[in-house]
Amino acid sequence: MIKLSMLLTVLLSLSSQADEYFCLIERVETTPNYAEHVHKMYDAMFFNKSFTVSKLTGEFKGAFDSYMIKKPQIISTGSTIYPFAVNSVIKNLDPTNDDTQPLIASLHISEFNKRKRKPFILMINEMVYWGECKNK
Repeated sequence: MIKLSMLLTVLLSLSSQADEYFCLIERVETTPNYAEHVHKMYDAMFFNKSFTVSKLTGEFKGAFDSYMIKKPQIISTGSTIYPFAVNSVIKNLDPTNDDTQPLIASLHISEFNKRKRKPFILMINEMVYWGECKNK
């Protein structure tokens, strides 16, 4: 009985891991509307940070999870020709802001890419984050 329970736990764990992407932010950019010190602040906050994304719900965990305020909407589950795509509304990332201005987040992961590490782009209003994701 204990062995069966342990086997079920392992199988469920593997199943849930296959339903997530593990992503690493490798580049952070802003539009020219942002002052240099603002760009540096976002770069320090998110460059080389990681997050996971649920393929089932679109929810983020890690670098952005404390900013989510609305349930994410999966636009595309991804395929051999389409990206995995999620849209969500998040809190304003600026720590000096009063959070009354929510932001739109749009994540695209190149599921169709044949490599194990899939490129991603995450746009949050005028902020753009690039990196790679892999199946966790």
